[in-house]
Amino acid sequence: GLFYGGHGQLLLCQIIAVLVVIAWVCFWAGLFFWGMKKAGLLRIPLEDEAVGMDAATMATDQAEVPF
Repeated sequence: GLFYGGHGQLLLCQIIAVLVVIAWVCFWAGLFFWGMKKAGLLRIPLEDEAVGMDAATMATDQAEVPF
């Protein structure tokens, strides 16, 4: 790169490679989440959302005292 007499060409190649990887990840992540959204898997049920996820998944009728 700049330190080995490459005049920035190697650095430019590395910057392009980083941008390609970012574009690749954004494409596949976007496709994955779009598919999940279309399948209805991204949202929790409205009842659980109103109660709160902690209460909906971990709550019991009575609090348990550990001692």
